[in-house]
Amino acid sequence: MSPEPSWSGRHPATGDVAPPGAQGPPGPTGPQGPIGPTGPTGPQGPSGPTGPTGPQGPAGTGITMKGQVPTVADLPAQGNTQGDAYTVAADGNLYVWDGTRWNNTGPMQGPAGPQGPAGPTGAQGPAGTPGATGLTGDTGPQGDTGPKGDPGNTGPQGPIGATGPPGVANAVYTQTWTWTTKTADAATAGQIGINAVTWAVATLVNLNEKTSDNSDVTVAIAKAKVGDEVYLQQKTDGTRWAKYRITALPTDQGTWWSFPVTYEDGGGIPPSGNAATTFSLLVQGIVAPGTELDYTQITTNTASITATTEATAVTVLTGSSVVYDGTRVRIEFYFPSSAPPANGNQCTFVFYRDTAVVGQHSWWGASASTQWPQGCYVATFDTPAAGAHTYKVGVFVTANNLTIKAGAGGSGTILPAYLRITKA
Repeated sequence: MSPEPSWSGRHPATGDVAPPGAQGPPGPTGPQGPIGPTGPTGPQGPSGPTGPTGPQGPAGTGITMKGQVPTVADLPAQGNTQGDAYTVAADGNLYVWDGTRWNNTGPMQGPAGPQGPAGPTGAQGPAGTPGATGLTGDTGPQGDTGPKGDPGNTGPQGPIGATGPPGVANAVYTQTWTWTTKTADAATAGQIGINAVTWAVATLVNLNEKTSDNSDVTVAIAKAKVGDEVYLQQKTDGTRWAKYRITALPTDQGTWWSFPVTYEDGGGIPPSGNAATTFSLLVQGIVAPGTELDYTQITTNTASITATTEATAVTVLTGSSVVYDGTRVRIEFYFPSSAPPANGNQCTFVFYRDTAVVGQHSWWGASASTQWPQGCYVATFDTPAAGAHTYKVGVFVTANNLTIKAGAGGSGTILPAYLRITKA
């Protein structure tokens, strides 16, 4: 039987896959293919070893400071030597000549040096012109109380004050009544009123001996004396009040009392009918001897006095109406100079309490026709009844005439003439 012919691929008859054949000989080298794309950069390799130190360079030429110029344009263009250097004020930098041109080497400033010691204090400069006043600031908080200062020096003696009222008033009794608009009496228990419809014209304060709460005040009323004061006020209205001075002892009218008074001060109108009203009795304290009770003076000459009798005596000085307490007083009269009647004619000074004559003082003029200026001082005593009185001095002559002379005092001027009443 003849051998089966060789084949490859599938068997033509059976369809079986033929096994691979034997390796053939290598073919010839093909042509160079195209260059492929560049691959990615590999990682950094390790640093190589430090190279050896190079040889010493030539010595520098250094710089020579020549000064400072305002701007770069002011740097000199000729006559320069390599190393010449200027600072430029405009930018503060250092410029160095390299033989052909100027090079800006930057600011000429080293590192900050250490803090130097404080210099000595300079002389005080002149005061500057004061600035405009600023706006007032807000009030600051209250500061702490400072230490007590040293006592100040004693001031000079002040002038003598005006004479005060007699004694010190003390409220000896205060109570409440009911106001009555009746002007004739206060006969109903608890009533108080005056004998007028207005404060200022009243001359009597009428007071029931029983208060509005039925308290009996007879003992308190009995303590009232001439010169004491009475204060009235509507209890619920401080604008309606009055103060009176008692001019005579109160009169017992049975169940009520009437106080003779003189008006001193007040406000508003009297209380409304049946209004609660406060009554206060203000008792004067003890008046010391020598206390001035009244004083009046003149500072100009009187007219020529020619009256010749006590009945026609010419008044020289008149005091004020004063409430006296019934004790003794001292009366003083003085004038510094006069033009007396001539030829020995007599002057007579008459002292009056109201219209009653307290007494006379006689004084003789010159014995010849020549008139010599004469002054006079007279002091006497009187015990006025408790109540208001007015003292005065009058004068008359037997013949001729008299002029009392007076002035304001001071250099070259005579003193005032005066009438003075004091507590004895």
